[in-house]
Amino acid sequence: MMRSFFLLLLSYCLYPPPILAQGVAVVKGKIKDPVTFSSDGKMIPYGVRFYLESLTESQDFAETVDDAGNFSIAIPLSQAMPVGLEYNYETTSLFLSPNDTVEMNFEASNFAKTLQYKGQGAENCNYLAGFNRRFNMQTEDESLEQKADFVGKQVYANFCEDFRAQQSLFLSEYLRLNKNTTPEFQAWAKAEIKYRAGNRMQAFYFSSDNKQHDDYRAYAMNYNLNDPESLVSVQYQTLLDNHLRQLSMRDPDDMRAERDRKKQPWVVRGFALAKQQYKGTVLDFANTKLLLNLIEAEYADTKMYYEEWVKSNPNPKYLNMVDKHYHKFEEFLDAPPPAGANLVVVSPQNPMTFDQIIQQYKGKTIFMDFWASWCSPCLSEMPYSTLLHNKLKDKDVVFVYFSSDEGEDKWRANIARYALEGDHYLMNATLQREIYGTLGIQFIPRYVIIDKQGKVINSNAPKPSNPQALKTLNDLL
Repeated sequence: MMRSFFLLLLSYCLYPPPILAQGVAVVKGKIKDPVTFSSDGKMIPYGVRFYLESLTESQDFAETVDDAGNFSIAIPLSQAMPVGLEYNYETTSLFLSPNDTVEMNFEASNFAKTLQYKGQGAENCNYLAGFNRRFNMQTEDESLEQKADFVGKQVYANFCEDFRAQQSLFLSEYLRLNKNTTPEFQAWAKAEIKYRAGNRMQAFYFSSDNKQHDDYRAYAMNYNLNDPESLVSVQYQTLLDNHLRQLSMRDPDDMRAERDRKKQPWVVRGFALAKQQYKGTVLDFANTKLLLNLIEAEYADTKMYYEEWVKSNPNPKYLNMVDKHYHKFEEFLDAPPPAGANLVVVSPQNPMTFDQIIQQYKGKTIFMDFWASWCSPCLSEMPYSTLLHNKLKDKDVVFVYFSSDEGEDKWRANIARYALEGDHYLMNATLQREIYGTLGIQFIPRYVIIDKQGKVINSNAPKPSNPQALKTLNDLL
């Protein structure tokens, strides 16, 4: 559903990059009746965790809490920006600037209602505490999600506008009564409200039944898509990313079909769209986010896009962060398969038929796994496949994996990642057509069990995570 899509997007988690600090914000805290847990017979207070709120940079700052509920932490910041706080499974946000010194106090049992700040930068943070007490973003999103299913666009837009107007009024009144908020905070707070409304309307367009002929492109012209002053806002960052997703969904049918045929993630199209839509620092951000998306998707041709990005990226902060992710991706691709894995690439130079493969295992029960690296449900079963294989390791059962990957890199890498011992075949189009036609396979993952005589016992067998798979195989031994 729509809300889940945005939660997933907003929860995008990165490895910690270096911070190019220009200053340090100090946060001191006092927790009344702190929550504790038992460790080695001693009650230990839960710690606090701070983290930068951005789609392209993330760093955690964890700090212990003493028995009296006190803590103090120094957070390096390159600019004024929102910083998240997590304590005992509850979260809030602060807005901090380099050199701020903020003191915060709250009751552990009543976190949201008792949260208060004082010191330099306190008025920025107190706004957020009051905002979160006044508005519940999750409840609002759930309400909109339900309405989107049975109201038209204009009615839905009216609900979005009503939420935006209430939040803007709250901000205006707060700024009128509190004169010490900073210009950076004011610009950020206004951007969050403005672009949150935009993202909520985008959620409606994501659910559009006819993306080829709706009015999304006209709607998008209502927003400044090159607003570098708002880049600190996660809502604006999200809008930029979602806008490219929306446009890619509205590409002509033949263009989208070609991407599907090539198993290309939408991000590949996103780079061309970003160049059309954005410029300057906004384009730098968009390309960085797209590259991180591409690395996250573990796309086989990521290296080509990474090398092109490095040539044109002028921002050392983005470069350091992307490098960290990219090197982990390289490690994934370079990992060797386990010793018990036998890899066979079927090709015109090494042709094979389904019958030739089956004949190799005559006298043994065969558990076949049809999968691909781009198939998330396939990969989610791989840990269970390894467990199933280990339980039957000394029995007359062979595990045979057939992949429909187009290239070898991710095929080999995922065999290594999940320690998949057994025989692996990277099918070419000829073998795939033969096997899929013989077994009636239309979708993957698919599992097939063949007995010791070479007879297909079940062409749609239980998946490895299903206990019935182990029982079926044991019954054939």
